[in-house]
Amino acid sequence: MNSDRYQLKTSPSVEPLSLEEVKIQAKVDLDLDDEYLDGLITMSRQYVEAFQNRALITQTWTAYFDSFPTDGFFELPLPPLQNVTSLKYLDTDGVQQTMSSALYRVDNALEPGRIYLEYQQSWPISRAVRNAIEIEFICGYGDTATTVPAGTKHAMMMLCAAWYDRRTAVVDQSSGNVTELPRVISVEQLLAFERVIPLGRI
Repeated sequence: MNSDRYQLKTSPSVEPLSLEEVKIQAKVDLDLDDEYLDGLITMSRQYVEAFQNRALITQTWTAYFDSFPTDGFFELPLPPLQNVTSLKYLDTDGVQQTMSSALYRVDNALEPGRIYLEYQQSWPISRAVRNAIEIEFICGYGDTATTVPAGTKHAMMMLCAAWYDRRTAVVDQSSGNVTELPRVISVEQLLAFERVIPLGRI
C-alpha cells in the first residue's frame, strides 16, 4: 500500500549545492546576487526531488494512510528511506495508539522503502476514518551534500545556471513570439537515472 498523502515535518539542514559551486557553473564573479542564487539552489533541489520522487538531504516526513494494508506492507514515499520513527493509528475507539516497532520490520534496501509485519504478527484494527494511520519516517541520501549522487548535483547546477541566465519569458518585439523559460532537457535526462516510480503509478 502506497500513500499519496505525506507532509514535511523537518526540512533538510543543508542544500546539496554550495553557493560557490553554483557561481562557478553560472560564471558569476560578484556577490550582488548571492541571495538570489541561494534561492535558486533551494528551488532546484525541490524540482529535482519532485521529478525523481526522492529526498536528497536527510529530512523527516509523515505519511498518512486510511487503513492497514491488505497486500502485506506499507510503501513509503521519497526514497532512500533511512528509518521509521513511529507508526501510529487510531483504534476503534478513536484513540491514537503507537504500534511497537518489535511488531514490524523496516526494509530500506528497496526503493521505495517498505514496512512489513514481523513473523506471525498481524496488523491491529484501526478506525474506519481517513488518515487513520500516521507513519513518521526519515529519508534522504544523508546529512551532507557529499552523499548526493554526482549526476544529480550536476543537473541541479545546470538548472541554477539556466534559471539565472534567463529569469523571465522573452517576447520578440518584431514577431510577438514568446520564448518560455528553458526546460533544459539534458537535466531531465541526467535525473532520469535516479528516478523512482512508486508502486501503482506505472
